Amino acid sequence: MQMDADEDAVELRNLMTTQAHARARAHEATDSMTTPSDEAMAAPSAGERFDLGRGSIAWAPCHIGHSARIGEDVSIGCLAHIGRDVVLGDRCRVQGGAYIADRSIIGSDVFVGPNATLLNDRFPPSGNPFLWQPVMVEDGAVIGGAATLVAGVTVHAAAVIAAGAVVTRDVPASEVWAGMPAKRLMSRMEYDAKADRRQSTEERTEALREIRGGGRADG
Repeated sequence: MQMDADEDAVELRNLMTTQAHARARAHEATDSMTTPSDEAMAAPSAGERFDLGRGSIAWAPCHIGHSARIGEDVSIGCLAHIGRDVVLGDRCRVQGGAYIADRSIIGSDVFVGPNATLLNDRFPPSGNPFLWQPVMVEDGAVIGGAATLVAGVTVHAAAVIAAGAVVTRDVPASEVWAGMPAKRLMSRMEYDAKADRRQSTEERTEALREIRGGGRADG
């Protein structure tokens, strides 16, 4: 049992070191980011849009925690919760009702769907921030609505998490994962191809509607 405890302690130290290095890199990249001022966050009316600086906006009511770092052209939806010391990269889109726990690191061009949940405590309520394991989401990733990312996981660049999925381990770059627990479904290339085909079909359908509608009107 002592050996197991020693191994757990080593694993925890290694994890904390990895997270510390990742956070240091993130903060190096956020020197130009802004922390919303008290004036910007002062009791806006429900449904009101307020300016966070550098083209970033949020919709009231929502919560943005102390020392959160917000990049350029970020949008935060109504009822979203952005925890303390969170990093949101440039052009992130955080939809309404999303919950991003303290110290999470979100890269640039990330989409976080409505009611998605990013956790930081694998054994709640630990009550000990030193045991927290924040989530990391790399550039270009998509987190679907109502998806849950368990504490400590990393969603690598351009990965897609399906709506309602529960992610319990790291997701490789450019893969689409779905299910409970989440597993690989397809590649990002396949996902984008499906989306392009659907859009093309819808555009053709709409064009046919316009043509047919015009023909009836002329007749």
